[in-house]
Amino acid sequence: VLFRSKQREKAEKEMAEYENIRAASSAAKAGQYQEALQKIGDVQGGDRDINILKFKARQHQRLGQYDLAGEDYNKLLTLAKDVPGTVGLSSAVAQIYVLRSRAWQSAGKFDLAEADMNEAVKKGGPYMDAYLVHVEWAELYFNAGNWPKAADELTTVMQRFAGADRYAKRGFVYFALGDQEKAKADLDQAIAGKTKYAPGWTTHALLIAASQPQAALDDCDYVIKTLDPKDAWAHAVKGTIYLTNLKQPAKAVEEFDAALQINPQLKDVADLRAQAVQGAK
Repeated sequence: VLFRSKQREKAEKEMAEYENIRAASSAAKAGQYQEALQKIGDVQGGDRDINILKFKARQHQRLGQYDLAGEDYNKLLTLAKDVPGTVGLSSAVAQIYVLRSRAWQSAGKFDLAEADMNEAVKKGGPYMDAYLVHVEWAELYFNAGNWPKAADELTTVMQRFAGADRYAKRGFVYFALGDQEKAKADLDQAIAGKTKYAPGWTTHALLIAASQPQAALDDCDYVIKTLDPKDAWAHAVKGTIYLTNLKQPAKAVEEFDAALQINPQLKDVADLRAQAVQGAK
């Protein structure tokens, strides 16, 4: 009887934990990340479970709690020390460093992100796909605004796969480096491929605004109508085109107002709006 009672108690405990995991997963899918963390936190031994720690790290990142995500990855790395076969080279441990690097990038801590990528390369060694390593470096340097290195890494990546979004990002990088010829060549490819990277469209618009103002406006409208109706920069670039290239300050004011309604913190846009108001009088 005692044995059956303990078995029943164990089964009930396992069922309760299963329900918490299921509820946490459902909450995460619904975008309720704090609730997901609360539910998963009720699972006993979760801080020594690899899958639960990865789940917690993802929710912390979605909430912008990057330091807490970093703590989750620290626990994962500590657990890895107790797993056979992870003392030397290990692609599994390398992947944890990659994930933590991404978290640091989101937090704007690019020195920590770069340090983790270096550790990932050391730990993964020949077990890491060289192409995927270049993809990670390209994203890191791009996010950090290290344009020369971003251009080099994107070029390496694009030798294997060059989709519209990568052309858009490299075009953006070339624009940031002041190489308008290379920027336009890449962005033409990105636009032709209907890139989903919105800054590719707005940067292309800036490049062609002087000679093709209507096509430049169309680029901005594609962002607003197809990619993101709340893209403040698409409205801001439209306003700049109306103000500078088409000499229509009243329309410029409308677009600058739309941009500032989405993001009131855009001081440069507010300054341009003031110029447009003066021109409209």
